[in-house]
Amino acid sequence: MTGPRRWTFRVAAALAACWALASTAAPAVAAVRCPRTTELAMESKVMCQVCGVPLALANSLEADRERAFITTLVKRCDSVSQIEAAMVTQYGPGILASPGSHGFAITAWLVPVAGLLVATLAIAGVVVLGRRRRQAYELVTSVPPPTADEDAALDAALKALDFRE
Repeated sequence: MTGPRRWTFRVAAALAACWALASTAAPAVAAVRCPRTTELAMESKVMCQVCGVPLALANSLEADRERAFITTLVKRCDSVSQIEAAMVTQYGPGILASPGSHGFAITAWLVPVAGLLVATLAIAGVVVLGRRRRQAYELVTSVPPPTADEDAALDAALKALDFRE
């Protein structure tokens, strides 16, 4: 190839390379701009209104409607917090799988923590009492037996107290 054909071939090759680069880079650029989540990830964070179980486990018409709503929000490139806010607006605060962080709902977070604290204190108490009892047992068992002189003195004292003779 010589002359204008060579130049045309180079231009065509450069355009093809630019098109290939643009077609592979476009989804990557869109993914960076779009704080994406998946429907599957959201299904574990919301509850089925009818079944009362996480949406990932639910099998009902209402669950299918909720999944469709989540799918439209994911396709709009909404973030996790935006999807959760839209679900709460649509279905109410009971839709979220995690309990609230204020009011009476905070007890769902505090009760397990308090139970863990009580269990830890109980185990620590049992360990401390066990060590004290072992130390007391070792103290009692570490007393040496009486010597021959002490044994003779004890026999004489018991004989002095014996009134049968």
